[in-house]
Amino acid sequence: MSQQKKLKEQFLKLYKESHGHIASSALTMGIDRKTFYNWKASDPDFKETVETLNDSFVELVEAKVQDKIKEGNELWMWRYLKCHKPETWHDEVKQEHSGSLKLEIVNKTLGHDGVIS
Repeated sequence: MSQQKKLKEQFLKLYKESHGHIASSALTMGIDRKTFYNWKASDPDFKETVETLNDSFVELVEAKVQDKIKEGNELWMWRYLKCHKPETWHDEVKQEHSGSLKLEIVNKTLGHDGVIS
């Protein structure tokens, strides 16, 4: 097995343990974050493994959210609905203005010398 393949496998192990934290995985290995992105761009198998791990991290978080909802946590219920039914569960902002509004349009130009005339 090549040295680079061993490095990638070691990185993926750290990446999994850190739940997808690129910086901490790279720091632990002593490599630059850019190396991760280069590997991901140039190695389809590495990229696929990263995407699979990312999916598993999302599933883990979704399970935690579902637990909060089952506990009756209204804040998490509301957040869940906002994400999954944004057309119904969205923030509505209503602005009203009273009084007058004065709008002045000034026609000025900036010369090549940086002076406004």
